[in-house]
Parts: sequence; structure tokens; C-alpha cells
Amino acid sequence: MGFQLYKSGQGRYLRGGTGVAAALVDLVFCYYLWTLLSRYLAENAYKPYLEYGIPAAVFAVLGVAVFFYVNKPNVVDFLVATETEMKKVSWSSRAELVGSTAVVIVTVFALAAFIFEADGLFSGVLGPGITVKWDEQGWVGRIMTALNFLLLDVVVSGIAAYAAKARWPSVSQTSYVYGLTVCVFVGILAAAVYLWLVGFRIPGLGSW
Repeated sequence: MGFQLYKSGQGRYLRGGTGVAAALVDLVFCYYLWTLLSRYLAENAYKPYLEYGIPAAVFAVLGVAVFFYVNKPNVVDFLVATETEMKKVSWSSRAELVGSTAVVIVTVFALAAFIFEADGLFSGVLGPGITVKWDEQGWVGRIMTALNFLLLDVVVSGIAAYAAKARWPSVSQTSYVYGLTVCVFVGILAAAVYLWLVGFRIPGLGSW
């Protein structure tokens, strides 16, 4: 009595692909086993037989195990059902696939360019102010640093106001303008306090 395949006429592609994938994994494992045996087995008359015989035996045993596993009724039913559902998938046309791929590539490059430009902008605007010692900066540098912090406050406040408007559209426009004005006023006050501190109260603040 020979081997009998369960539902032999169904799910042939997926069952065959699963078997080939398992055979490749089995082959890689046996190759790794062969490298270990060739490296660590002691030199003697039986080494060639052990070096090649053990991986071959393991490959055969694992191959039989994979065959019986892929032929199990529950596994076969799953693979057959999967292949049946895959045949129902409406695949995109070549033009749609090319267009979608182009959109993704352009979007990724545009986003990368935006991040690069934003990083350069913030580094150029804020870098000189936060890397120079305050006591060596002079009043021009201190005022520019204060204006940089004020600009950053305005940008962050504007982004927050836009996000809040998108999140709570029922709130009136006046409330958003009022909130943005308060944030800008707080930024101006913070810049003035900064100038007062580093200019008069803490002249030797050192590097930040």
C-alpha cells in the first residue's frame, strides 16, 4: 500500500510551493550541519562518511517529516482554502501597479527632501544661538537667539492651532486666533526674560 495524497487534485500550487520552501530550509540546515561536522570532526577514516552521511540522513528524515506534515488533513484543508481565496483576489493592472509605485517613490523622496530642508533650516537658525557661549555672544547674537526662539514658538503654536482646528472644528475661529495670540505673547515674554537674564542677571552663564 503506497502513499495516498489527501485531496490530491486541490491546492496543488500552494502545497507544492510549501513543500519546495520547506525543502530549501531543510537544505540550508543540512549545509550548516555539514560545515560544523567538517570543522569539528576528528580526522580519521570514518570522517568522510560521517561528514556527508549524517547531513544526508537528516535531509531525508526531515523531507519525509515535511511530506507527512503537508499531507495532514487540517494542513491540506488550510492550504486548499488559502489557494481558493487567492484565486478570488482582484489583482491590480500593470498600469495601476506602475502608477502606485511611482506615487510611493515620489512621496518618499519628497518627504526626505522636506526633512532634509527642515533639518538644515533649524540647524542654521538655532545652531549658532545654542552653541556659542552667552558671555562671548554679544548683544547682537543674544537678540538673534531671542528672535530665533520667538520664531520657533510661533511655528510650534501655529502647528498646534492648525491641529486643534482639525480636531475640534466646532470651536469658533476667534478662539483659535485668541489662543495663537496668547502663545505668541508668551513667546515674546520668554524672549524678553531670556535677554534680561543673560544680559544683566547671569552674565557668565557659559555654554548651554
